[in-house]
Amino acid sequence: MIWESSGLQLGMVNESADGLLKWDARARTVARLCENKDELGGRDSVLKFVDTSSVARDMISIIDAWDEWRDGLENQHPPCQKSKIAKPIVEKDTSALDTKGKLVYWGFSYGVS
Repeated sequence: MIWESSGLQLGMVNESADGLLKWDARARTVARLCENKDELGGRDSVLKFVDTSSVARDMISIIDAWDEWRDGLENQHPPCQKSKIAKPIVEKDTSALDTKGKLVYWGFSYGVS
């Protein structure tokens, strides 16, 4: 908790002339702490999986599992027939919303290279 609250005092990266230097020092400190923790864990440490390649593989496996699950749902329950009475007020092209086989992600890096 102390570590988190101390980060609040740094402000934004571009808030001061030395803001970026302070954030860089903080990130490097976290990286060193992770390295120390990794060494303590030895061969059983899970931190060896906290890298870009491992995260990318995990995310691809999530996409594959999601698509497999969705395909199973479609086979169990065919889509409902469109009602001739209830029509949408505005018809939209939803082809851009098709995410099958795609990763839709927004996030931030978690470490220092």
